[in-house]
Amino acid sequence: MSDFLERTGMKGAKVAPFRDGYLIDGDIFISEESLIERFENANSNSKRGNENQQAIANSYNQVSYTIGSTKTITYYIGSSVPSVWETAISDAISEWNNVKNLAFNFVESSSPSADLSFTTYNEVTSTIAFADFPSSGEPGDQISINTYYNSNTRLSTSRKKFTIAHEMGHALGFRHTNWQQRNEPVNDPSKDIYGANLVAGTWNEDAVSVMNGTVSDWNGFSFLDILAFRTVYPLDDNLKPCYVYRRLTNKGYYWTTDWSEYGSYTYDSPTSTGFEYIGFNGFMYETQVSGTVPIYLYYSPGSNWYNKSKDPYIDSNFQGWNKIGIIGYAYAAAGAGRQPVHQYFHPSKGFFNTLNYNDDFVASDPNWSYNGIPYYAASVY
Repeated sequence: MSDFLERTGMKGAKVAPFRDGYLIDGDIFISEESLIERFENANSNSKRGNENQQAIANSYNQVSYTIGSTKTITYYIGSSVPSVWETAISDAISEWNNVKNLAFNFVESSSPSADLSFTTYNEVTSTIAFADFPSSGEPGDQISINTYYNSNTRLSTSRKKFTIAHEMGHALGFRHTNWQQRNEPVNDPSKDIYGANLVAGTWNEDAVSVMNGTVSDWNGFSFLDILAFRTVYPLDDNLKPCYVYRRLTNKGYYWTTDWSEYGSYTYDSPTSTGFEYIGFNGFMYETQVSGTVPIYLYYSPGSNWYNKSKDPYIDSNFQGWNKIGIIGYAYAAAGAGRQPVHQYFHPSKGFFNTLNYNDDFVASDPNWSYNGIPYYAASVY
């Protein structure tokens, strides 16, 4: 078992015998038969490094698909599944199918041989449900629901929906967002530990993530959940997150669609140029598509600030500003599938952009002044 965990990217995971297999980290199931198959497959493949994913760092544990082509995943609800859970399944499926630019579409099937089956069992245990992990490029083929939690007094309708949406995430290869807080394995090749890896642009703490390892009331996928799903499995990989960095010395801001430029540098370990990652400003296109305009990045050596705008003449009309180049393409006007990026200006911190008008960050400092909408990003939700 330990050899399998190492070769499939889960060395250090919490493992417990369960039924005819093992539960990993509480709700990821691998049968004895699947264990042997996975070990043989993993044994024939070289180990890969950090995939920048919130899932296990091994291609065997991810769902394969073709960029630009929606992959249909069929699902079957077994006859033993009670109606209260059927409703939860239907509602959770709708939430996943509504994620923008996701490569998958879940479609119900009447065949037990569907890609993903929902089954039941009954045990007096804290495990509400568990899911198989992806195998050979296909999603986990089963989600098992503990009917001990049928009653709404034991698990509310809202939490049933949360549970199914969460387990579907596991079936697509995502690990727990809060794996470190739960003492689940950290990816550290230098110590020969291969566990979960952060998706580019996310953190290992997100109190409202559906992929946290504790069940909560359903409140939708979090902002960072959507970023994770769309980063790992984008239908159109021309759509990129616009990552935001803050310079520690003068609190100026910088933007890029290239995660490899600075990565996940934090306050405690900023980049060599003094930047820390603080979030993302929605999505923009890497190459121009119909209806979009270039978004330019400008730099002022005097203030050491950056600015981004659809205006191509800031360097000509305002002294001291240099045009760096195009960071991506977005929309100049409002429309379906678009959301405004709001810009604020601070006399000692420069330009700040946010998807939230009256953002808490700027509301806490009266020196921030609203500067309008520099462009419209492709919608997150």
